[in-house]
Amino acid sequence: MASVFLSYAREDAAKAEALAAALERAGHDVWWDRHIRSGSEFAGAIEEALKRAGAVLVLWSEESVRSSWVRDEAAEGRDSGRLVAAVLDGSRPPIGFRQFQSTDLSGWTGRGTPKQVGELLSAIEEIQPNPHDQETRSPVKARRSASRPFVLVAAVALVVTALVAAGAWLFWTRDSASAAETPTLAVLPFTDLSPQRDKAYFAEGVAEEILSVLARDPGIKVIGRSSSRQFQDSSSDLHGIRKALGVTHVLEGSTRTSGDDLRMSVRLIDASNGRQLWAEDYAKRMSNIFAVQAEIGRAVAKRLSGSLSRGARGAGPQSTAVDTYTLYLAARAKMRERTEPSLKQALQLAKRVIASDQRYAPGHALYTELLWLLSEHNYGTLPIDEVREVGKRHALLSIKLAPQQAEGHAALGVLAEGDEAIAALKKAIELDPSRSELRLWLAGAYDDIGRNSEGLEQHRAAVAMEPIWAPAVRNLANTLAASGRYKEAEAAVREFESRGGAPAQAALNRAGTSWLAGDLSEAVRHSEAAARLQPDVLSSIPVMPLLYHDIGLFERAGALARREPRLRLYASGKYDDLADTVKSEGLWGHAYEWLAIDALARIRDWASLATFYDGRTGSARQDCSDRLGTSAMIHFATAFKARARNQDAARLLDCVKKIVALQSRGPIRSQIYPGMYLAQLSAEIHALEGNGPAAFREMSRAVRLGMSTPHTLGLSFYPAFDQYRSTPEYRDLDALFKRRTSAERQQLNRS
Repeated sequence: MASVFLSYAREDAAKAEALAAALERAGHDVWWDRHIRSGSEFAGAIEEALKRAGAVLVLWSEESVRSSWVRDEAAEGRDSGRLVAAVLDGSRPPIGFRQFQSTDLSGWTGRGTPKQVGELLSAIEEIQPNPHDQETRSPVKARRSASRPFVLVAAVALVVTALVAAGAWLFWTRDSASAAETPTLAVLPFTDLSPQRDKAYFAEGVAEEILSVLARDPGIKVIGRSSSRQFQDSSSDLHGIRKALGVTHVLEGSTRTSGDDLRMSVRLIDASNGRQLWAEDYAKRMSNIFAVQAEIGRAVAKRLSGSLSRGARGAGPQSTAVDTYTLYLAARAKMRERTEPSLKQALQLAKRVIASDQRYAPGHALYTELLWLLSEHNYGTLPIDEVREVGKRHALLSIKLAPQQAEGHAALGVLAEGDEAIAALKKAIELDPSRSELRLWLAGAYDDIGRNSEGLEQHRAAVAMEPIWAPAVRNLANTLAASGRYKEAEAAVREFESRGGAPAQAALNRAGTSWLAGDLSEAVRHSEAAARLQPDVLSSIPVMPLLYHDIGLFERAGALARREPRLRLYASGKYDDLADTVKSEGLWGHAYEWLAIDALARIRDWASLATFYDGRTGSARQDCSDRLGTSAMIHFATAFKARARNQDAARLLDCVKKIVALQSRGPIRSQIYPGMYLAQLSAEIHALEGNGPAAFREMSRAVRLGMSTPHTLGLSFYPAFDQYRSTPEYRDLDALFKRRTSAERQQLNRS
């Protein structure tokens, strides 16, 4: 009979004891940790028993899945072909063990013998004898082996020789193939095993720091954290991870913190077969966290690429007090939620980080990024000029304190413009290639100066790092659609779907590409599908209200925007009411400035627009900048023309001309400036300059490229064309706009 090593969690001791008794009654020799003699060295006794066992029986449960001891013992059984598994409470085995059959004991209370014991006995008997256990084999069987005919022995020897030769050939060819293939690694968010389970942000932050270390090694391709983060749910399996991310290896782990005690367990797994390649447990003081993170990074890099390359040996994360680091990780976790309330909470935490350690460079960088995210250009209402002034000081201080860390350069890159932004972001990517959002920011910096082809390269690089991160895929698909490459845009979304990307996000991505293609009814259908699949998917961006507005469904648009007063009034087509609100509350420093300017233009309130322009502050004074918005500059120029301020109008129009020329270079268009929008801007410039034929020609081109106006408004939606109202060209183009929008509405109703 077999010798059986029984692996279980302490909480399951009663069931383990009952099961051990049942196996012993069946004639098996069962070893479990009750056999450790007083005074024996605990780990050594377990290791020796595990080595000599003929079968390793693992009892999976909610507790044992989290036990590094049980997982290590199970890995020993699996890797040596001796694993037998049973599930006590319906829990799924951890990654690396799910492809092995487990006996289901979830209905067993622990009393008596489980009815499935026969299944376990059969599985144990199928295990081949352990070569370390020669003395337990039957003498009869040994003699029978010795009396086999010589011919059979010779034949077996010949087969073994052939297999050895074949094995050697496979070994060398496999090594050659492995050398040619760069290991691709996903670092999954670590599990929080702290007593109160309230340190998830710490566990995830530690995993991200290890990811950053590994990403600096050119011998390893590391999947971005946003895609890997989607597999933090324990129900995910290796097959799903491999399919979604295309990885060859997975790094997973857990952290347990209690006071100043830190325990970490880390495992490197072969994604093709679930085999554990390396594992380590760490029991340290919290003050050792930075050294432990670096040590794990070195160990994994050495296992995957042979050694840690010189590029990966650069400056590690800056050390600070444990409390400061914990605050920093908590702030980063809040920042990831990307809502104004969560960002404000993160900002307060970042302030505490700086107050705790003014020389901690990542704290200053984090503070800068949060200011930028809370600016009027993103999720909040902070004036962008104040954000730039304050944020830049902290970003430069971060760089001064830690010039070889990415955080300060990244923070400077989001605030700077033009070549300064590009240089800072490229430096940040060089220092930390793991941060995929840096690719998106760099793409935006390239787009701002008309280097759209280079921007497209960065969008592709971001998707290569983050194959199932919806924002990266959305930016790539939108850029392709803006450039008229609709088939490629759809192919990018399909690839996202095939890898297991969220269906709601795929629908939202299709809504964006349809909008850029000028197919409003299709964009509405995809947006509605996204909302049905995930009701909160549109909560952070006003896609649906503006889509309904553009197709002329004002009542439906207003209902969706009821929480945002200015957006609600605009989407409802109540331009007069919005104009009254703006004149009462002011224009600058409020959310949806661009919609407010648009509403004043719709009602032709040129006096108010001119007054607001003259009262502008900060960056709004920089006339030739698309931070003001090209449509806004057109409206202000129209207001100046109406009030005979021709010189002011000409200055703004010259600015828009430069932007249009810049964005029209080459075959690639920025998603902010698709072809139809550039044609519309050109048409409005010509109209204001009195060149009617060119104005109508360009606006007709804009319609062909997909431009439309809200139902019934037609060409009156563009005040620059007012002077041509009595011409046949105006009437014809007005009718064309209205027919187009009516057709879109009919198409939507038919669907």
